[in-house]
Amino acid sequence: QGIVLDITSRKKVEKALRKSLEMQKMLKTIINKSPAVAFLWNNIENWPVNFVSENVTQFGYLVEDFLSGNILYGNIIHKEDVQAVVESLARSVREGYDSFEMEYRIFAGDGSIRWVEERTFIQRDIKGEVTQLQGIVIDVTERKEAQKMLDIQRELGVSLSTTWNLQ
Repeated sequence: QGIVLDITSRKKVEKALRKSLEMQKMLKTIINKSPAVAFLWNNIENWPVNFVSENVTQFGYLVEDFLSGNILYGNIIHKEDVQAVVESLARSVREGYDSFEMEYRIFAGDGSIRWVEERTFIQRDIKGEVTQLQGIVIDVTERKEAQKMLDIQRELGVSLSTTWNLQ
């Protein structure tokens, strides 16, 4: 007589794993087609990268550039902005916030300057110590440049109307 094995529970686990893998593939596709680049950083100097989505190519970098440690995220932040980013993030951590948002400039792989908006979730362990930073970085250069043009037009309008009134 043959032994009958009940593999119902194993089949359920396999089905759940298959569904989870399909979901991961779908999320990966969504992220890589979006303008938001996903990052997982270590909360140490210059923020080494543990994970970055493939769409980091929009900034002129490859995933390997960051994962290999050849490029540290802190080193692509514009020199005039890096101190403000360090201080703002440190304040968010110190004051117990679980998120951090900031706009700053980065250098793209080709040396051009891009404005980005970072939105980051600050991950902590049970003791409240920061373990990792998990966030998205979005290129907002076009919006910043459009805003700058509007500001210039507004200033010009004010000075022209003042001149007009004087005449």
